[in-house]
Amino acid sequence: PTDHFECAFWDPHLMERVEDALLSLQHDHGTLDVWIDPYDGTAEAKLYVYSQSVALWFMSLMAAEFGHGRAEEAAQALAGALVEVQTDDGCWFDAYCHDGTAFADCGGGGKYDGNTAWVILGLQAYVDLVGLDVDAPMGAIDAGAQCLLGRREAFIDAGYPTAGIPEGGGANTSTAPAPLAT
Repeated sequence: PTDHFECAFWDPHLMERVEDALLSLQHDHGTLDVWIDPYDGTAEAKLYVYSQSVALWFMSLMAAEFGHGRAEEAAQALAGALVEVQTDDGCWFDAYCHDGTAFADCGGGGKYDGNTAWVILGLQAYVDLVGLDVDAPMGAIDAGAQCLLGRREAFIDAGYPTAGIPEGGGANTSTAPAPLAT
């Protein structure tokens, strides 16, 4: 609900137009084509987990605030896709591609901790605001938090000075609170 978010400009009509635009980008497999990388020499849409997580947060908010069934369905499908692509270590690759049948890493194997943190926060928003089929998202949140905590410990054990931000997080403070989302 909006009392949990500070919105400088809360216009339901604008929000619905953004919702319509995002829904027009959603695939049957749940993700949205929200980024095409013009620098890699292809026109292939990449499913960057940060963008997917922000879209999940927005769709969850639209479902909770306005009772939009289509936003709820979109959020549920997107949450399912994010759970599906979580790696065995509990983190997420930075970017995925979908060939029509399956997801694959298309970000060169990168696992930026800030992106994993954003997926955790997006899934937590889904659980809190939509609350459908939450067992798998809650398991993914817990595994993602454990992955980040493990990476942070390895970073500290290697002797790097840190304020608790995992390796790869740099100065991105969005990484630090992710384990608290559980």
